[in-house]
Amino acid sequence: HYFPETGHWVTGEFLRAYESVADPLLVYGYPITDAFPSQSSTQNPNLVVQYFQRVRFEQHPENPPELHVIISPLGEYQYEIDGTAQSAVMPSNSNACRRIPQDGFPVCYAFLRFFDTFGGISQFGYPISEVEVREGRLVQYFQRARFEWHPENASGQRVALTNLGQSYFSEMEDPIY
Repeated sequence: HYFPETGHWVTGEFLRAYESVADPLLVYGYPITDAFPSQSSTQNPNLVVQYFQRVRFEQHPENPPELHVIISPLGEYQYEIDGTAQSAVMPSNSNACRRIPQDGFPVCYAFLRFFDTFGGISQFGYPISEVEVREGRLVQYFQRARFEWHPENASGQRVALTNLGQSYFSEMEDPIY
């Protein structure tokens, strides 16, 4: 599939992975590269990747077919860079919250609805932080994503995903930086 908005193609297994979610533009964003061998992977110098605004897909043909394409843990990477921040006060014993896994961090309210609606653990990984305040905005980190709360948006559109794919690409792969 060609995306004229960015001038990039998504093909093969990457296209199947991209189309595997209900709203790929919301969850992954537009492709910002074509597939290519990653320059940033020291453990696997033959790793083929493709970047999207919010994620990086990795191709692993050695895995079982359903895991040939995995999403890089860019949430973990970004959380290491950002470090811990002030936790927001969230009543985690509410019916609007669930600890994921049962002894892990709580995911609450609109973040929980978004998490459940768009793929849960298989899509975003486990939560790796409480809800935190970053630059005046509520955020929560997951292994493969960062959720942001945007109260200025219309109802149903207040949870957004940070463009971690774009950030990581700019820092690790893009030769102009």
